[in-house]
Amino acid sequence: MRARIALLLGFTLAHALACAPTDPVRQIELGQAQQRAVFQQALDENLKLARAGNVEAMRNVGQIYASGAGLPADHAEALRWYQQAAERGDAESAYRMAVMIDYGVGAAADPVAAVRWLRVAAEQGHPNAQRQLADMLSQGRGAAKDDAEASRWYLAAAEQGEPAAQLAIALRLDGGIGVAADPVAALAWHRRAAERGDPAAQYQVGFHHDMGIGTREDDYEAASWYRRAAEAGNGDAQYALGVLLGQPRGAFGDPIESCSWLEIAARAFYPNARRALLVAQRKLSENEIEDCRKLADDFEQRHAKPKPPPAAN
Repeated sequence: MRARIALLLGFTLAHALACAPTDPVRQIELGQAQQRAVFQQALDENLKLARAGNVEAMRNVGQIYASGAGLPADHAEALRWYQQAAERGDAESAYRMAVMIDYGVGAAADPVAAVRWLRVAAEQGHPNAQRQLADMLSQGRGAAKDDAEASRWYLAAAEQGEPAAQLAIALRLDGGIGVAADPVAALAWHRRAAERGDPAAQYQVGFHHDMGIGTREDDYEAASWYRRAAEAGNGDAQYALGVLLGQPRGAFGDPIESCSWLEIAARAFYPNARRALLVAQRKLSENEIEDCRKLADDFEQRHAKPKPPPAAN
């Protein structure tokens, strides 16, 4: 059914563009009309199947009403169809309904009901539901605070590759929150999330190697992970890398790069970065300080967000 919707949409839009007038406004209007027709056809087809008891079609109807893509959104109707699918065992519908209920979309916000439906989906192995259920249990929102159960659900989601859950269970293993402290296991989970590109996890891997937590101290490994996170804009890593590179550890340190990362962190108002920067600059010549600032300028230029186009008159 999803493939058919995509095929219909692609064919109809391509046909509309091929036959469209040269007026760009008219082209847009024609494309929108064709898109509405495609979504209406998809809705009609899925409604017929859903009313006959097809669970996937019930979820599709809920998605069409919820998205407002091509047709006016109707969140209350989306919830009604998601609930019908969830009551027939569809974990994805139970998860989507729980999120909508939690945020008060289509119905009054009800965190207790959200937890109930998240649990339905989580017990069927839905990783996003497991992670969000763990979030709510750890916060005591919609249910009594339960760190032990929260940790179990974070672990279940993490084992399925859910990135936020991997970082969450790693931090809990670090701090012994709802689970016995285990810095070696914590580092392993941090590394799994870090290798997926999570800057916060990359910082944590660097920190563990920097401090020798769950592994031996390794300045080079720490700097490598800090740098990956710092390049991605993680303020913790920028500051930590600046501090690490500024320490007199044989041939390891680099006072100019250290100064540049502290400059970057200070410009972002990272706590204590300005003070550390002033200390680092006292050890440098004016030319070296200028080199440091140029490196910081280069970083900002590489990471500058594109400016929005000017508004039309």
